[in-house]
Amino acid sequence: MNIRRITKISLISLSAVFGLIIAGAVALVTFVNPNSFKPLIIKAVNESTQRKLAIDGNISWKLWPNIGLQIEKLSLSNPEGYTPVKMLDVNSATVSVELMPLLARNVVIDSIIVDGLNIGLIKKADSNNWTFKSAANPDSGSTSAAHANKPMQLELSKFILTNTTFSYNDMTTNKQYSIKDFAFSLEKEFGGQISVDPDSQKITLNKVKIDFDNILNGKFSFVANNFDKLAYQGDVNINKLSVPALANKLNQPIAILKGSNLFNQVAFSVAFKGDLNSIVLNGFNFNLSDMFKGVVNVQVNNFANPAYNGDIKLDEFSANSVLDSMNIAIAARKGKPLLDRVAFNTKFAGNNNSINLQQLNFNFPGTLQGVTNVKVQNFSAPTYSGDIKLNEFSANALLDKLNVAVAARKDNQLLNKVALNTNFTGNTDSINLQQLKFNFPGTLQGVTNVKLQNFSAPAYSGDIKLNEFSANSVLDKMNIAVASRKGNQLLNKVALSSAFAGNSNNVDLQQLNFNFPGILQGITNVKIQNFSKPSYTGNIDLPTFSLNLLMAKLAMAPIDIPNKQLLDKVSLKTNFQATSNSINLSNLLSTISGSTVSGGVNVTSIKPLSLSENIRINKLEVSDITDVNGYKVPLTGIAASGSFSNSGADFKNMAGVSANQNITVDNVTVLGLDLNNLFTQFDNALTSTGKVVAVVNLQTISHTTRAIQAVQNMRDIAARAKAKGNKNYNEKTNFGMLQSSVTMRNGVANPSSFKVSGGPTVLADGKGSVNMVDKSLNYNISAQIVTPMKNQLLNKLIFPYQVHGKFNNIEGGVDWISIQTQMVKYLVTEAVSQAKALATDQVSKQIDTLTKDSNPIIKQNTDVIKKGAADVINSIFK
Repeated sequence: MNIRRITKISLISLSAVFGLIIAGAVALVTFVNPNSFKPLIIKAVNESTQRKLAIDGNISWKLWPNIGLQIEKLSLSNPEGYTPVKMLDVNSATVSVELMPLLARNVVIDSIIVDGLNIGLIKKADSNNWTFKSAANPDSGSTSAAHANKPMQLELSKFILTNTTFSYNDMTTNKQYSIKDFAFSLEKEFGGQISVDPDSQKITLNKVKIDFDNILNGKFSFVANNFDKLAYQGDVNINKLSVPALANKLNQPIAILKGSNLFNQVAFSVAFKGDLNSIVLNGFNFNLSDMFKGVVNVQVNNFANPAYNGDIKLDEFSANSVLDSMNIAIAARKGKPLLDRVAFNTKFAGNNNSINLQQLNFNFPGTLQGVTNVKVQNFSAPTYSGDIKLNEFSANALLDKLNVAVAARKDNQLLNKVALNTNFTGNTDSINLQQLKFNFPGTLQGVTNVKLQNFSAPAYSGDIKLNEFSANSVLDKMNIAVASRKGNQLLNKVALSSAFAGNSNNVDLQQLNFNFPGILQGITNVKIQNFSKPSYTGNIDLPTFSLNLLMAKLAMAPIDIPNKQLLDKVSLKTNFQATSNSINLSNLLSTISGSTVSGGVNVTSIKPLSLSENIRINKLEVSDITDVNGYKVPLTGIAASGSFSNSGADFKNMAGVSANQNITVDNVTVLGLDLNNLFTQFDNALTSTGKVVAVVNLQTISHTTRAIQAVQNMRDIAARAKAKGNKNYNEKTNFGMLQSSVTMRNGVANPSSFKVSGGPTVLADGKGSVNMVDKSLNYNISAQIVTPMKNQLLNKLIFPYQVHGKFNNIEGGVDWISIQTQMVKYLVTEAVSQAKALATDQVSKQIDTLTKDSNPIIKQNTDVIKKGAADVINSIFK
């Protein structure tokens, strides 16, 4: 086969074809006037649309690059009942057709270029002006007629609008939109397609470039099928879009975009598919001015009552830059770099009245990350619910980047590690956090429920539980009272739980249970009011605990009492009211190893200290708290009331301390001492100096030496009773009631008095002074034996006792010289009394004898005579 010959024949053939085409085109332009087509075009449009087409301008041929027609001054009418009369009018329109399909008797439109298009779309009720009605076919049986009315297929290379105006008017809703003087173009790329096939009800736009007034340009593909039940799919890639410019062009300016450059350069790409009732966007990638980027997948169903679902992912971006570009909260965000880096992604679902965000992952890189699920319902009065989890993060770093309390948190390490998670519900005015679990790893963890209501004037309520933790570690990490807690082990283990309620100015802690395991546990209710000047009210209940152990854990010196085990069983209950400088304890009830303390204490001022008290103790063993030389001294019914104040600051020497105290003890008993036995020994000591001393039979002690000996004997007996050593606790003495009154000024108690009465053994009182400044005392005590003695002189003696000296070197004892003096005085007095009584008796007997046989007048005056004789005897013994 001769290739060269074949090629030559082909070239000649092609040349002949092009020649014929050119000749035909020249002949067409020369011999055919296109204006003659006007009636045909007008008729065809009328039959296809039932509208009136007017061509008021010239129709001319266009030969390059494709053959076509240019039409000027064209308009199309509105349906009947619509105003204005015209739906659209055009200044000029150029339609080009491809030549090769034309040779095959196919009309393929290459391009449509329209200049000066003015189109108005109108909707009223269920009708509109853009839906066209086709004319009835006059002869459905005719092949030629069927061919003439066959819908025209449209294939385009490009579609261009210039100087175009568009308007839309919804007369039912009175909504109007318009776009004035814009340009628009669609142009297929190589291998692309723009076609409309009414017969198969298909629109195809494949590899098409789009441009709107140089505001929006990009590429897209689009296929639509079945115009009655429209289904479509495609993809879009917009590489340039200025939203503010587009909004202004559409006469719909958006106020929030004023001055913002975020939407000046928008680019996006997306694949989509849908129908008249739904749309699906896959891989909607968007880029807002290189500041805000991400991808969205979304499906919308039922446009009349839309429901949607999908997911979104935002690349890491600077929220500060985005908000700055929109001029939002610039001053409030100044110096807060937290929002410099943000990223998040989430799934979502919703409708026109609710939205549900599922697995919303947010990340502030290097600072905070977490996940939340949140559902918002009823947009007109929204409510929300969900949960949130914050992975372990540094709250210090977070607050630093928010520029919050930077100075106050200096050296506070507690917030270096925090993790949180919670469920929540709420609305625009309240929020309820349920099971909010917080964890400061290795330091503190717990759970709380809290409800916050009325954001404008907030009130809150809930409960909190702190698992066992080391309060020392917490306070160390917060750099609080580090030095003062040195050696304090009490706070090594603590657990707390409480219900609470409050508002911006008060808080009420209800059933606050606290536990220092193995040391102390209890419960309190406390209400704090007026945070600027706080006051406290409530109560506390401490079940039995060891005060010794508590003080040891607090690194405090133990209380110096003989029986330290006494403090191993202590309990306390009390109500309280307090301020920053006062406290009032009422309904106080405490037990100490079986003893009960009740009453109240009112501290009206803590600094300087001023208080009053009313305390009662049911019983107390004095030997448990102080040295009483081996005796036991049980007291019952102890009551103390009065006041105490300190105007100075020196408690070490009690300077400035003043007090008024009244103390009563219902019964004072001493075990290991039998005073009745001691007094019997005194009685015997007196008896050994002579006969029993009795008023009716007085035998005087003949001289002072014998009295001195009797006193010495009693002194020796008392000394043996004071001797140290084991005591026989079967012996006891009941002293009865003790009453005491103390008045102290500037550390000196003077006067200070007491009285012992009501007992079967002695009656006593005392007066003196106590100096708390130099730690000394000086007391004079007087005692009298109440128990009847054989030697009645003992019941008349007053036993003086002196106590004086420093607290650490107390001296004193019975004033035996006074005892001796009293004894001599009483013995002499008794002797004179007995002689006077004897003389009076003897004279009386003589008068009775002398007057026995006297006349009646003398007998009647016997008593007068006896009285006169008695007066004479009394004058003799003066």
